[in-house]
Amino acid sequence: MKSEKINLCIVQPEGSVHAIGFMDQARFFQYQFQRLGAEVQISINEMDRNSINLVFGAHGGFYTTRIHGYRYAFVNLEQLGNNGASVHPSYLDLLSKFPVIDYDPCNVAAYRSESSVPIVSFGYAPYLATQKSIDLDKRPIELLFFGSINERRRQMLLDIHECGIDLSILRGYGQDRDEQIARARAVFNCHYYDSARFEQARVFQCLSVGTPVISELTEHTSAPPQFKDSVFWLEKSDFKRFFYDEFRMNNFLHEAKNKLSRFCEYDVIEQYSTALRYVQQHAH
Repeated sequence: MKSEKINLCIVQPEGSVHAIGFMDQARFFQYQFQRLGAEVQISINEMDRNSINLVFGAHGGFYTTRIHGYRYAFVNLEQLGNNGASVHPSYLDLLSKFPVIDYDPCNVAAYRSESSVPIVSFGYAPYLATQKSIDLDKRPIELLFFGSINERRRQMLLDIHECGIDLSILRGYGQDRDEQIARARAVFNCHYYDSARFEQARVFQCLSVGTPVISELTEHTSAPPQFKDSVFWLEKSDFKRFFYDEFRMNNFLHEAKNKLSRFCEYDVIEQYSTALRYVQQHAH
């Protein structure tokens, strides 16, 4: 494949602290594209005339009139469609007119009538593996949750707390967050929206660091293959039984190690190869 220069541009509106969260996904794109021989950089609010620019976070505000002469495509990481995120119509208009890479095929119908959009998922990131991992049974944080909290999530966290679990809640991004993940026996994941798109970005980060993930399972939850056997899946009706009877047992630790090993075996490079060819052909 022809060597290509790629600029992964994160849109960070003034005053926005959450936009930097896209760094996790951008780093994974960088890793995969570098494996394919591309020269890749990550930038904040800076387009590069000598590169194909993949734009992350354009729902926060992106004006095509300001970047005439650049080659660019968009990476959609928002949950779109029924019961998903509320985004400005201008963002959907962008996605309908310009090249897009998406992380979930269920999003595409919100902006395209026919799907020609490459779908990529997130998997094992060896650059996140800690050199000195603490044994699971010796980790000081019993259960960790991080991410935005709405009423839906708040109720589930209360249910877990009522099971006698020492639940820690963390806010923020970056290395400090990853260090806390590595100190947790497990991370709990649950959906923010009723659309129930699986939170791949959160979960691949935790599993790659070497921390098990316990995730809510609803009738609408759908996850890529690499997560099917790598995550502890729980229906809401099963929370009490699991946290009372299984979570603190040695069998949980044994199964968790097996799940972490299985996750490391799955490679998503072909998805990124397809995505790279797509942007080489279609980026404006």
